[in-house]
Amino acid sequence: MKRREFLKTVAVAASTPLLSAVQAEQPTIKNAAAREFYLLRRYRLHRAQAAGCDHYLGQVMLPALHRLGYTGVGCFGLDYGEESPVAYLLLRHTDAMPLIDLDRMLTQDTQFVKDAESFRGAAGAHPAFERVDNTLLHAFEGRPVLQIPARGKHILQ
Repeated sequence: MKRREFLKTVAVAASTPLLSAVQAEQPTIKNAAAREFYLLRRYRLHRAQAAGCDHYLGQVMLPALHRLGYTGVGCFGLDYGEESPVAYLLLRHTDAMPLIDLDRMLTQDTQFVKDAESFRGAAGAHPAFERVDNTLLHAFEGRPVLQIPARGKHILQ
């Protein structure tokens, strides 16, 4: 066997397991679609802002999200600790675009715009919140769907 033919044969033989391993790591479209996407919205607050944020999330945001078709919405807070008070809103969907486009869809809901006016349009001297952080997440392959806990108050640690 000539040297060039030998090197070509070795290169093809060596790369075959590598290509099959790379192809095996790629999720199939069916598996990717079954995994949920999550939007975790974190409201950083001062103590004086906590009651207003609770009202906004419970009486304004949740009804608007239900009108938009979101179910299983998580709304919880952190009352103790270094970062407290903090409020969280957790949304899930099988497609990332409705989560990315959430603020635009909310501004098209006239009832939400009317109800949220005092919270979203708070004066700079007395803001409704300190900061809002949004994090878009994708479920693990081994845990593609969020398990919703039973109704009631829970302590998350």
